[in-house]
Amino acid sequence: MSRLLFAGMLALMLCACSNTGKEKEEITVLAAASMKDALEEIKTMYPNENIVINYSYGASGTLQNQIEQGAPADIFISAADKQMDTLEEKGKIDANTRDVLLKNDLVLIAGKDNTAIKSIDDLEKDSVKTIAVGEFASVPAGQYAKEALDSLRMFDTLKDKIVYGSDVRAVLNWVETSQADCGIVYGSDAKSSDLVRVVDSFPKDSHKEIRYPIAIIKDSKHKEAAKEFMEYLQSDDAKNVFKDNGFQVE
Repeated sequence: MSRLLFAGMLALMLCACSNTGKEKEEITVLAAASMKDALEEIKTMYPNENIVINYSYGASGTLQNQIEQGAPADIFISAADKQMDTLEEKGKIDANTRDVLLKNDLVLIAGKDNTAIKSIDDLEKDSVKTIAVGEFASVPAGQYAKEALDSLRMFDTLKDKIVYGSDVRAVLNWVETSQADCGIVYGSDAKSSDLVRVVDSFPKDSHKEIRYPIAIIKDSKHKEAAKEFMEYLQSDDAKNVFKDNGFQVE
């Protein structure tokens, strides 16, 4: 074998090793619990194998507190502006990266075999004993529910029937398992389950617009990787997944 040919083969081998041996970079995304199904699907589609995506789901208020306390993370996706606004005011996110990723609806659900509840007005019937909602302090879905019930002048009548979930998926689970007669969740949550049905939708003017802001966390140690994944979440492929899961995209 000639020296020239050997040198060429060696160069190709070194190049291949360099490409396959590129060190993987891990990023952590803190995301509202209602996004779990869609984000897990998007994770399987993400084309950059050198960026490993780790998710942590929860109530947006709980995730906000974790960021304020210095939890290592790179991207935050909230189910309301309130939590993101607070983090921006405290300098905890990169405000230049903030954007609105998704929107959603607020709906009343009941078990698929529960046909007794036919509208929001039925919540005032004596036959409805328990209404599951997210905790008002930390769960945006609960905050929207409180706004809607206040707007419809129903909260004072219904407050003794309300049971509080730690996040919107807990509310969904209680209705799925008949631990609550009905619940107030996002339209995307209702679509994710075959065990519940949408009874009614709350008027859009009864609560603030449901928006999901996204931003890179100020102390992220992987900002370029976070930026790349954030851009992918806004791609047509990701938008199609979000739409299939009941979210609204622009």
